[in-house]
Amino acid sequence: MAISPMREALLKALAYYKYLGIPHVLQLGISVSASKSRDYLKELREDRKFTDRKINYTLNKTTEDQKTKVSTKRNYDLHYLTKKGVNFLIHHAQLNPNDIRYPKRPKQYITNDYHHRMASIAIHISFEQRIQQQNYTNRKALLYYRHNRNGRAKFNGATRLQISEQNYYTPDILLNYQRADQSEEVFCLEIYKGDRVNYASEQLKQLFRILDTTKKIEAKINSNAIPRILCVCENQSTIKGIKERLKPDPNFRVKHNDQLIFFNTEKNVLQNFDQGRENINGISIQLSQLKNIEL
Repeated sequence: MAISPMREALLKALAYYKYLGIPHVLQLGISVSASKSRDYLKELREDRKFTDRKINYTLNKTTEDQKTKVSTKRNYDLHYLTKKGVNFLIHHAQLNPNDIRYPKRPKQYITNDYHHRMASIAIHISFEQRIQQQNYTNRKALLYYRHNRNGRAKFNGATRLQISEQNYYTPDILLNYQRADQSEEVFCLEIYKGDRVNYASEQLKQLFRILDTTKKIEAKINSNAIPRILCVCENQSTIKGIKERLKPDPNFRVKHNDQLIFFNTEKNVLQNFDQGRENINGISIQLSQLKNIEL
């Protein structure tokens, strides 16, 4: 079954990332324009049945003359492999079935999680591009929306940290990479859409306690490196508000706190994973400047 190299590259990217929107296809450099990306995906979906898509709409309410009007805007679809696409990659591209990610029981629409998931995928891509530029090795990446059943009937996110029998914490992304000198780094990412200062602050306090008092993140990502937290927000004002709440907290006055938690805007991270990152004291630090630490 013949297929062009570009279309095969697109299928392989879907197998790796599980979901991709047109902005992600452009970010990966698979296609040079949104219109071409749309054409490729339409052919793979409609003609070959190799892919399908999740649909999302944004509802806009406007009030005029005491009358409320509701309009809808269709956002970028999230594309994924079908079973037929998976079989093609196994038999014609020789991919290992265990290396192919695709939803087993997909739903047509994605609602509350849409914007957060779009950002998570884009940030994951940005991280891997930066790791490649630095000639580091990407050892492992776990994302919250990937299913890790472990014998459970209900959804169990791949990043889920079991704190107790009844309590758990699910970071957005866990990343582990290795430098040329074989030393490792682990990042635990939390991505916040909108101005959610109070919510983000309380969540980061809980995550920092997990980092400071347990080895659950290290065990989940299978690394002995001390994890570092990266908080990604849509704007600087949210970062400022979060910092103002975290700095007085005695739990953050630990040794090496300037090397344990970092902040950045989503725009910076998507342009370059290293660009604009700052620690809790406002000092900019790039991946190559991180110090090996022990708690």
